[in-house]
Amino acid sequence: MWQGREPELLTDRLKLRAFRMADLPDLHAIDSDPAVTYFRGIEPMTQEESEAWVRRAQKGTPKAGRKHFSWCIRRRQDDAFVGFTLLRSTRLEYQEWEVGYCLAQAQWGQGYATEATRGTLEFAYRQLSAHRVVANVYPQNEPSLKLLRKLGFREEARQLETYFEHGEWQDNVQYALLSREWEQRAD
Repeated sequence: MWQGREPELLTDRLKLRAFRMADLPDLHAIDSDPAVTYFRGIEPMTQEESEAWVRRAQKGTPKAGRKHFSWCIRRRQDDAFVGFTLLRSTRLEYQEWEVGYCLAQAQWGQGYATEATRGTLEFAYRQLSAHRVVANVYPQNEPSLKLLRKLGFREEARQLETYFEHGEWQDNVQYALLSREWEQRAD
């Protein structure tokens, strides 16, 4: 089990690193954007809520082993803020992790989410020995569904009216990718 801080992960265009308090203004910009927070299933956050999130991300988890990782995503070229990606243990005894990602609106449609998630998955399978990684998505979040399919995830479950958010019941679609499927992918 991984013991230290989030390692820096490098992709062709991106650097994924541990959050710093200096990232707070950029993080709060996406945390307070209704178009971004909608598919996270949260209301826009206050500055204080964003700050608390960064503090939790910095704190990590107990010494027994990390169960949650949060990376700030920045472009390597100019250090511009892109968003964040995360991994959290859902069923550690079965080596199952959940991946999540969120990008600033200005960064949508440029392939950054796919690239950052690919880097996060490499870490999950190679460093954490994940057997299985899942992702939970609103079925109307077509860009996210497309990203998951592109990375080799397959739909495993559709849960009806799982969350009451935005004033109505929302469905959830769970996608999953096994380590052997990750190794066999064509990309």
